[in-house]
Parts: sequence; structure tokens; C-alpha cells
Amino acid sequence: FAVSQNASRFIDDDDIVALDAVVTELSELRRSLHAMHAREAQLLHAGGKIADNVLERSNGAAAMPHRSVAAEFGAVLRVSDRAVQRMMSEAEILVTMFPGVLSSLGAGSISRGHATVILEAGAHIDDDAARRVFEATVLEVAERESASRLRPIAKLLGEKLHPRTLTERHAAAAADRAVRVVDLADGMADLIATLPATIA
Repeated sequence: FAVSQNASRFIDDDDIVALDAVVTELSELRRSLHAMHAREAQLLHAGGKIADNVLERSNGAAAMPHRSVAAEFGAVLRVSDRAVQRMMSEAEILVTMFPGVLSSLGAGSISRGHATVILEAGAHIDDDAARRVFEATVLEVAERESASRLRPIAKLLGEKLHPRTLTERHAAAAADRAVRVVDLADGMADLIATLPATIA
């Protein structure tokens, strides 16, 4: 507990002991929250596997088992089916592609924010060996830095390990350029253009 020389006149040993206890409990609570986020991902993934099994046994005859599972989860979590499906998709990536990240999250060494940054930067890496290198490297940073400080590092490493060059990806993205009109209230509208950054 570091304080300025001026403030130290007002802080006694009891304050330091009390604050130390609060900081310790807060740290333990945060570790528990991270571990619960890891367990939540495992449960969401387990729900997805159940839906996969139903679909496989029915030879495709079952009516949308993934949406049924998402609806069950949505009712419990009080979020929309669509939001749950997104959560299940992220959980699938975390559990199957980034076991080291899941383990660190479960141990409370990183936060869900760290895990999200890592998945966003590395989910496109389809080579298992390259993804393991990416995961190990970014976890070293994640376990000592904030998620916001991790983001540019993870993004840069993810770019280096991307299976397609930036030029190839830019050409594919530029082919999807578009202009959209979104109606608003009171006779207004948004005109939205998606185009190469240099042109924008």
C-alpha cells in the first residue's frame, strides 16, 4: 500500500492491515470469477456437443437441436437465443482450439477479456502447430499485462501467423465493398459505405 508522504500522516497501521485484507479478498474473488467463466465455456461447449449428438443420431431429421439447446440456455441466462448461439460458438473455439487459454482462465491467471482478445487475434490460425506457438507466446504476455495492453501484441502475432497474406485478405475484403441505406425515425436515414480505408 504505497501512499504519498503528505497522505502518510493520515494513514495508520490499522488502515494498512484493513486495506491489505480487502485487496486480498478482491484478488481471490476475481480469480474465482475467472474460473467460473472458464467453467461456463465448458458447459456451453457441452451443450453444443449434446446438440451435435442429437443431430448425428437423427441423420439430420431432428429439428434444429442447436437452437433448442440455445433456447434452454437462453431461458436460464435470460439472454436471447442468438446471443447464446454466439456464446456457444466462442466456447467451442476456446475449448477445442485454445486449451492453454482455457486452463489459464480456469486457474484465474487471465480474465475473460484476455481470452476474448486471444481468440479474436488467433482463431483464424488453422495450423495446429502455429496456433500452439501463438497461444504459448500470447499467454506469457496475458498473465502479466492487462487485456488492453495484450491486444496489439496478440494482433501483431496473429497477423504474422495468418495463413493468407494481408494483400490477399485485402483483395477479398475489397470485393465485398458495399453501400447501404438504413432507415431512421423522423424521415432520416444513415448512408453507410464499406470500402478500402485509403479510399475512405
